[in-house]
Amino acid sequence: MSEAPKAKWYDSLITRVNTFSEELGLDDFSTSKFRDFMFEVAKEQYKRGNKSGVAWAFKKAEENATASS
Repeated sequence: MSEAPKAKWYDSLITRVNTFSEELGLDDFSTSKFRDFMFEVAKEQYKRGNKSGVAWAFKKAEENATASS
């Protein structure tokens, strides 16, 4: 089986990290560490944003249900 294609944002972030790493003159090991760090931060932010979005959606749905009653 083949892997699912990566999302466009993922490819874009990889390209940006690699370009920035080259500008900074980082070696392969440092670039890899920097990339890992960036994706960990992005993942944490996504989880926080998603959790916030879900909480907001439930609150809005509850407000709409209360207003309709």
